[in-house]
Amino acid sequence: MNPARRMDGAAMISGRRLTPHRDDRGVFTELFRDEWALGVEAERWDLLCLQDGACRTVGSAVLVALDGRAELRADGQLTTLEADVPHAVTIAAGEHAELRACAGGALIARGQPAGVGPLPMLPPAWDGPELPPGVELVNLPMDPGSLELHDRRRDPPVRPVQWNAVRSRTGVLRGVHCHGRHADLLCVVRGAMQLGLADLRAGTDHRPLCVEMSGDRPQMVAIPPGVAHGFLFLEDSLHVYAVDHTWDPADEAGCRWDDPVLAMPWGLQPERVSSRDLGLGTLAELREALTG
Repeated sequence: MNPARRMDGAAMISGRRLTPHRDDRGVFTELFRDEWALGVEAERWDLLCLQDGACRTVGSAVLVALDGRAELRADGQLTTLEADVPHAVTIAAGEHAELRACAGGALIARGQPAGVGPLPMLPPAWDGPELPPGVELVNLPMDPGSLELHDRRRDPPVRPVQWNAVRSRTGVLRGVHCHGRHADLLCVVRGAMQLGLADLRAGTDHRPLCVEMSGDRPQMVAIPPGVAHGFLFLEDSLHVYAVDHTWDPADEAGCRWDDPVLAMPWGLQPERVSSRDLGLGTLAELREALTG
């Protein structure tokens, strides 16, 4: 991409090429890391849902197209955001640009500085069986054309340093995974999935359960370390998730989704499970890895 520049030569708009990873389950794309130093304090994240031809003025931010295509115009220069060729596009501090959705509309993830003053915490959205301690499920605030994912002013349980987007096909199962160090923050943007949860922390006695999440009812779930989780997708889906530590393979553990001792109540048989997840060990081996 050709960056738009100010008269002093500094870039008004710049971009970082992202790399989608595709397999038979879908597509994984890393959207943002704090350590990339893109020049924006991304303390608030939301999704901009733009209909065909819709325009919106945006200030200093990091923008990534998750679906569709949009054009970003600043000082006569045009930059294209495409989900099929993803970039993390940065609008520099103090600058503004015009964002316009192309044919078919666009779904844009936006990271930007948070505003001034505290915001109230979001109330719990779950009235089913008791969730494991530290697991929080909340309804997300919506405005016309946008959906708030995260705002540090609400004192959220997870402070993201990395955001990812994942597309999954109907019948795909991902997991079961568990982390000893990092927490997850996850939202289903489109489609629907069954989220399986099992508390494996020492001294807990919590029965596994499944929670259905849907893009028609936008919610965010926070999953702390030590709580095993898996995802069974009920239709073609897109979800975004954040972590509070940069991805580390040493913090990736798991067990088979159908471990008889785990006894996760999926209720459905998956159509696709990755070779990596099929090769996971038993629940007993996972517990040993977490405590070892």
